[in-house]
Amino acid sequence: MNLYVLKNAIRSPRQTAPQILARRRPSWLFGNYVRLARKQGLTRPTLILSFDCDRDRDAEAALDVTGQLMEIGICPVFAVPGTNLEQNGDIYREIASRGCEFINYGYLPHAYWDEKNARFESCTFYHEMRPEDIAEDIRKGHETLVKILGRTPRGFRSPHFGTFQKTSQLRFLHRTLRDLGYRYSSSTTPWYGFLRGPLHQTRSKIMEIPVSGCFDAPLNILDSWTFFSGRKERLTPQDYRDQLVKMVDYFAAGNSPALLNFYADPSHIAGRSEFFDAICYASERIHIWQSFQEMLDSNG
Repeated sequence: MNLYVLKNAIRSPRQTAPQILARRRPSWLFGNYVRLARKQGLTRPTLILSFDCDRDRDAEAALDVTGQLMEIGICPVFAVPGTNLEQNGDIYREIASRGCEFINYGYLPHAYWDEKNARFESCTFYHEMRPEDIAEDIRKGHETLVKILGRTPRGFRSPHFGTFQKTSQLRFLHRTLRDLGYRYSSSTTPWYGFLRGPLHQTRSKIMEIPVSGCFDAPLNILDSWTFFSGRKERLTPQDYRDQLVKMVDYFAAGNSPALLNFYADPSHIAGRSEFFDAICYASERIHIWQSFQEMLDSNG
């Protein structure tokens, strides 16, 4: 299905080069991506799945979701803020014991309950914080993960990373991660992947792994909030499945090198057949990595 809403989401009075390319020459974007992926060592279409657990209800859903995925041989990666790790330590320790990789997601909470509007709202935006406070949040998130799970993270994802994409911001982030001994970050939007490839080694020697977008609107992140939360009335869970399947089919058809990096919130997709059908479909057609670490080790 051609998603008119998604295609128009990237239109604005002040059009930028990537927006114009995405609308008028999507084949160039995908072609450039494949060239960069091959140059960066990828040899086949692959996928990695991670879960962002911003709320307590994500912890409540995480065990069942993980169990369902492991039944079809998929081990998802988890990104959990330090405050949520502290509050739901038993759940996340159990998930970690099953072999799931955890990445640093900062410490401060990423969402709060808005009593007036009776819904969750986002908080902790790095673009609104001082550099020293960002560094402290990253450091404290690292320490909390080590304390609760007994393992040292090698990767990081910025909270609400779409608002923290300026070159200066990403360079600061990567320097901070380098100083902590990190190996990789997954904190950039699909445009970064089309421009620099799915595995871009930054100046700070941090591997940046951008998330992936929708097939019909490649600059728009394919995430569960957009399609499953009900906050976007014209986009549905079936649209999510269609977009993921189209992306998988595109790369599988030519056995083109790719790293499809999708994430979701467990509470959004728990019990949703559209999500599990899409992931199962992908697992039958392309390789699915069990962790970012495994993927990086395999690609040198």
